[in-house]
Amino acid sequence: MNDQPGFELVLPLLQAAREQTITGLRHSPADPVLRERLRQLDRAMGCLQLCAAHLITGSARISALPWAGNAFGSYGVIELDEEGEPATGALLQLNGQQVDLLPGDLLVQGVGPPPGVDNA
Repeated sequence: MNDQPGFELVLPLLQAAREQTITGLRHSPADPVLRERLRQLDRAMGCLQLCAAHLITGSARISALPWAGNAFGSYGVIELDEEGEPATGALLQLNGQQVDLLPGDLLVQGVGPPPGVDNA
């Protein structure tokens, strides 16, 4: 069985439950249970779509960054060479912006190939 997180069997079930909830809200727009159900369904679908887009499965290791050495510290990301030494010394930039990580930011490890890599 393919362990890649496509969720193509589960997302339609959530979408159907969402549509059913919206139908219920048309008849009872103030129903707090239906409103909360819709909110949770939307969040669940968003989470699954995010996981599918980034190939995140339940086996991924997720860690929160600890507080830095001082109260106002942050973390930078640098590329390392094959010996674990800084390759260029420059901090990683994405879309022209330096990547700054703060305490509490999450690191997700053990996911699929990086974006743009075909692993077929």
